[in-house]
Amino acid sequence: MLSILGALTASVAVAAAIAITAPAAQAHDDHPCGAPYWHDITAWYPWGGFYRTHHGTVQRCPLVSGRIPVYEAPRRNARTIGWLVGGDSRNWFFEQWPACSLAESVPNHGHFNHWWAETVADNLQWGYVNEVFFRGGVDYEGDGALKGYTPAHPGCY
Repeated sequence: MLSILGALTASVAVAAAIAITAPAAQAHDDHPCGAPYWHDITAWYPWGGFYRTHHGTVQRCPLVSGRIPVYEAPRRNARTIGWLVGGDSRNWFFEQWPACSLAESVPNHGHFNHWWAETVADNLQWGYVNEVFFRGGVDYEGDGALKGYTPAHPGCY
């Protein structure tokens, strides 16, 4: 019995050492968002029912081509409140956060993502774009450069 317990303890110690020394996973992003720049905007915030003002930095992010839906809330089944024209890096975003559940993932041409970026739609409605519409990166990962969630400041929508 003691030899089984000793072997189990040694196995746990080795596994813990490997976990501690393993390198952190790195997101792969061929088209990360650009450098932050200052931007002031006041827009309608439908989720809260009021006008919201932002004084701070935003980042331009490259999107896939087409009309990109902007959702009222960072939820898969939320109402679409506006659109962005994709295909380049003219659209800017405040920050990104993952959804608290993979069930909030949005599909697009066989890809899925549960990360959301906060923005203002072309009709000046404050909302959220799912990062499945961002260029670069891989499924279920946020943009490699957009501010927001970090392991030091974890959270989710």
